[in-house]
Amino acid sequence: MQKDAAHLLGYESSYLSALERGSRGLPKQEFFTRLVRTLELDEAEQVALNEVLLQSRRQMSIPETTSRDEQILLTKLQAKLGCLQPLQIQIISLVLSMPAACAHTTEELS
Repeated sequence: MQKDAAHLLGYESSYLSALERGSRGLPKQEFFTRLVRTLELDEAEQVALNEVLLQSRRQMSIPETTSRDEQILLTKLQAKLGCLQPLQIQIISLVLSMPAACAHTTEELS
């Protein structure tokens, strides 16, 4: 099935396999364009795909406006990644869902 999907999209099956395993970074926009077109994704499916992509990023950019306190907090959180308990994740998510002072935070952190 993966081989068929790779053929339809015009990519090697090893590339799709690497994406599934998370050993490759996010693919370029061209890949998503082909995926949407090939699978004939409707608008709701495209929104869901974009949501998954936002959640699957392994790298992120820190805005220049990030304060020192925010950088320290991010460093502490990074040290705990892979070890957080479900309750800790829920509490952090609850705090992050509070109204933010700037517009970009809810989009980038959800």
